[in-house]
Amino acid sequence: MSKEKFLTTGEFAALCDVPKHVLFYYDEIDLFKPAFCDEKGYRYYSYFQYDTFMMINTLKTLKMSLDDIKIYMEKRNPDIFMDLLNEKEKEINKTIKHLKKLKKHIEVQKFVAEAGMEYSRPEYKEENIFIEELDEVNLLLSGNSNDAINTSFSEFVIEYAKFLKSNNLSAHQKIGTMFQSDLLKLTDTNTNSEFTYLYTYTNKKKGKNIYTRKKGKYLSGIHIGPYEKLDETYKSILDYVDENNIKLGKFVYEEYLITDLSVSDPEQYVTKIIFEIKE
Repeated sequence: MSKEKFLTTGEFAALCDVPKHVLFYYDEIDLFKPAFCDEKGYRYYSYFQYDTFMMINTLKTLKMSLDDIKIYMEKRNPDIFMDLLNEKEKEINKTIKHLKKLKKHIEVQKFVAEAGMEYSRPEYKEENIFIEELDEVNLLLSGNSNDAINTSFSEFVIEYAKFLKSNNLSAHQKIGTMFQSDLLKLTDTNTNSEFTYLYTYTNKKKGKNIYTRKKGKYLSGIHIGPYEKLDETYKSILDYVDENNIKLGKFVYEEYLITDLSVSDPEQYVTKIIFEIKE
């Protein structure tokens, strides 16, 4: 057997892009052995072993233990090989699905943060109440909180999370609150404690607890500061309503754009309040 047809340990390690000690260790545990060793004990590898080594490397990357890889290598046959590929394909698809959800979460958080930063600009501090055209969106609503008299806010949020999970829906969007405009009470120190529903955006158009917010004109107000002072902005919006003879629609929405997730000072919180209006 001529060693000129084979690769030294260093050459084969370079071909596989791994340190030499990996090959030494795999040889010691009988996982991947050289094609032969010469009389001085030097290891030599064949080009034909490259695919086998890369398979081992791939299985290791897929979090398969060396012991399990060794068992597979000893017992492998076409049927076992196909079973292994199918199993790993399922695991990869699961990981891809998880990563796509994480990516979606990041995209939504970026979008919300960018909107909050935009509304933090000086011009919005001067004119923080305006009428705007909004596109039609579908909202996934929680159960009606008015029907849950003895339920605390934390328990209600837990129930909402269960609702999302049971419907195989994602809550990566920021959760907002909505309530009927005729329930608005300026005497309350915390307006959003009176919410009727929690909501998040969804691509679903029909189904249980799906509400379509129609395309059209809405009256919006930007509140910068802690939630405890939301009523000040509500009062300003309602004064604007009276001054401009605006007729309010059924629902009011609160969307929390900049929260304690991105700032530590509540004075920097940005909340968008959206009123339905009758045209």
